[in-house]
Amino acid sequence: MSDKKNFQAKNKIDFILSSFILIAGFPIMLLIALLLTVILKSFPLIIQKRGITKDNKVFNIYKFRTIKINPYYQINSENILFKPDLSQYVPAFCRC
Repeated sequence: MSDKKNFQAKNKIDFILSSFILIAGFPIMLLIALLLTVILKSFPLIIQKRGITKDNKVFNIYKFRTIKINPYYQINSENILFKPDLSQYVPAFCRC
């Protein structure tokens, strides 16, 4: 019985903590999305369908786009050894 109470307490703490982090992080994520929209001049979110859960469900992952779309790189794909310099397509604040 003690294990069940511990599990329920852990679930409540996890839910409260993750809710707090999401609420506190939302303004930062919104600022990043607006900044990327201005810099990249495109929609900054990528939605990917990924993996399968234990219930055989596919879930979505939401990511920020941090590199500009380069049509030349997509066209010149016949040479597999071709590696263009992508640093010009990465916004300045994303470079290390």
